[in-house]
Amino acid sequence: MSDNSNNIFPFNVLIVEDESILLETARLILVKFVNQVYLAKNGKTGLEVFQEKRPEVIITDIDMPEMDGLKMSKEVLEQSSETFIVILTSYDKPEFMLDAINSGIRGFLTKP
Repeated sequence: MSDNSNNIFPFNVLIVEDESILLETARLILVKFVNQVYLAKNGKTGLEVFQEKRPEVIITDIDMPEMDGLKMSKEVLEQSSETFIVILTSYDKPEFMLDAINSGIRGFLTKP
């Protein structure tokens, strides 16, 4: 968790990513702009952090151990439909993206 009192965007972000280098890189970038950055290495932990901290934004990978990001996202949106969820993915299949959008996902970021 990181606290930044000089934020540009007044909200909290949860990053869910199993690759440590991507998780840390995203944290280092976002901590400069938002109130709080929370981290989780899989969907199960991400759901637990969400339930405890209630961040307004979640950026999540899809393919992770214990619980994938899409399943976690669906569970989050059942509890809080206003949560803004962005998928971080290397998937580029239109049917995947359509399913994600129909599930309430608000955006996609392409993984390097």
